[in-house]
Amino acid sequence: MEQTLKLAAKAGDPNAIAQLIAQALRSKKITARAVRTDTKLVILLSAEETPAHSQADFIKKGLAKIQPQGIKTVAVRAQNASSTRIAWAKQWYLLQPTQSPQPHSSPASPEASTIAPSAQPISRDQDVTSHSSALGQIAPLAGDVAQPADTGIWRDKNLLVMRRGAQLPDRCIKTNQPAQGKRYQAELRWLPWWYIFLGAISLFAAIFLSHRATLSVGMTERQLKKYKQSAFVGWILTALGVILCIAPLALPIDKYPEWVKWILILGLILLLIGPVISLIVARPVSIATIRGDFIWLRGVSKPYLNRLPEWQPARQQQAIKATVAQSIKPWHRWEARLFDSFISCLLAVVLLDIFWPSVIELTFSNQAHDIAFTAIILLLHAVLFEPILLCSWGTTPGKALLRIQVRQRNGQKLSYLQAVNRSLSVGVGGMALGIHPISLFTMLSGYRQLTTKGITTWDRVGGFTVSHQKVSVLRRSVIAALIGLFVFLGVVGTIVEESGYANHSIAQESIVNGDNFLNAAQYQDALEAYDDAIEIGANDAVTWGNRGFALHGLEQYEEALISYDKSIKIDANDALAWNARGNVLSDLGRYEEAVASYDRAIELEPHNAFIWTHRGLALGVLGKHEQALASLKTALDQDRNDAFIWFAHSNLLYKMGKYAEAQSAYQRAISLEPSLIDEINKVNGL
Repeated sequence: MEQTLKLAAKAGDPNAIAQLIAQALRSKKITARAVRTDTKLVILLSAEETPAHSQADFIKKGLAKIQPQGIKTVAVRAQNASSTRIAWAKQWYLLQPTQSPQPHSSPASPEASTIAPSAQPISRDQDVTSHSSALGQIAPLAGDVAQPADTGIWRDKNLLVMRRGAQLPDRCIKTNQPAQGKRYQAELRWLPWWYIFLGAISLFAAIFLSHRATLSVGMTERQLKKYKQSAFVGWILTALGVILCIAPLALPIDKYPEWVKWILILGLILLLIGPVISLIVARPVSIATIRGDFIWLRGVSKPYLNRLPEWQPARQQQAIKATVAQSIKPWHRWEARLFDSFISCLLAVVLLDIFWPSVIELTFSNQAHDIAFTAIILLLHAVLFEPILLCSWGTTPGKALLRIQVRQRNGQKLSYLQAVNRSLSVGVGGMALGIHPISLFTMLSGYRQLTTKGITTWDRVGGFTVSHQKVSVLRRSVIAALIGLFVFLGVVGTIVEESGYANHSIAQESIVNGDNFLNAAQYQDALEAYDDAIEIGANDAVTWGNRGFALHGLEQYEEALISYDKSIKIDANDALAWNARGNVLSDLGRYEEAVASYDRAIELEPHNAFIWTHRGLALGVLGKHEQALASLKTALDQDRNDAFIWFAHSNLLYKMGKYAEAQSAYQRAISLEPSLIDEINKVNGL
């Protein structure tokens, strides 16, 4: 069977070639398809994780051995199985066995002109850096260049440009002398300049998000020894700095001699110098920048660079674009989610203020309420706002501005349940519900997955694809301005919120002081404490009600009535506030209004004996004795052991001419509270 496939592949059958490639790459779980058009063969590689560039070199060697008939051009394209976009592409010319190599200098050689990279047009998706023949026959380059153009190494002024995985020649990168197999290997990191701001927030985050590259450069034994010695010296200085900083800790702080200060300063200096020598000075090369799969190195000697072909940005721009997966834009996704979160927050505040205003009022009371409010917003965003937009539009406001779409793998929009599933997965797995510092680690993990595997866990498990289109400068400027505005409002809100927490704490302290003064009948002090709390920001029904009690005790009835009215306006279902309002109206002689207040209090608390008693007293003053008597009897039904109620009952019966019943009620009051007779005598002047 295999022999049949090889024969078919040698005859140029694309299906046979695809089967041979699939068999060879089966262990890497890579599938292969091949399409032939005339003399061109296009091979498409697909896997759950984007296939590596090295697979193209593997296929190139295999086809060079098979030499399929009639095929002159081979293109290999790779994609992630969850995306329809091409992640990278390579193309080369395949020299047929009937061809005989011709000297590069022969202008009459038709084969030399056929296989020269400059003699054929380059397609939009091909990798021009791999534009060469299978046998390494290429057109001559200007100047004395020893390196062929297909090795993935170039010079760009005083920098060396290389593709990831490219093998640097066995020559010393510092002296250009033969390295004789000696190599310097290191993993280097590169941070864009603006990561400095991120590093100011979290050094770990900056390091985690940095770009890494593993390099193996040729070096002579002398140069290699020199840099190893420098690294050793750097680590020795670092260790010495640690010792000098820790050693003084063995001495009591109060017995530090003057020279210890200089020892500490020296230790800190060594801690700064040591790592610089080990990590920077002792590195023969450093990364200037990284763009996709291309790395720019500084520190390479000029003779070494002169042996390399010139980097041609205009021709090789497509190669860079091909290696930078256009479907992977983590910062665009983050900006879109940040923008959508702000929009959801504003919308949630409006809805809650309309349908559940008490939540908004409690938000500034303490941090626990603030956390609960944040959780509600996240929940609304995950199960309501974002899913509705994704299943109807296929995008959200932030994603629309940055031209991002979320689809199923078949290209259809997400269903509502799928959108909810994705939103919850992002909220929990990607954002950790906004819980710091856990959310920092989950976001960094998502970033790493996206940049290394091309897809996040929630999209891979859910079967979703995220596509991007080119974003204009105007769109980026608009969303940057809006996010900046939201961040500014957030900072202002945080300042106000923290101020609210502080003011709430001070107000609570004043309220506690006011309650203590009120219980001690120190009404003036209580009034001042409640006024301080209200001035700071307290605006609850109890505080206004207690302020009314203090004013009532000071016989400032009109002011007390205003306080009670404000308390009732905040909480209209407080029976005690309605009862207190009735009492102050009685003291103002407005008995009809007082009875109305008592009636409202009784609706709220029908079994409160004191409210029934106060209502009976007000009705008695109005001359409505029968209604007053009924009200007092209801009070006694609620509490038959209260001397004040029996005494009020006795007075009413006396006014009604029921002297015997009045006397009996009076005796009952005295039996419950003997000291009551002394109070009665004082009132009567006896």
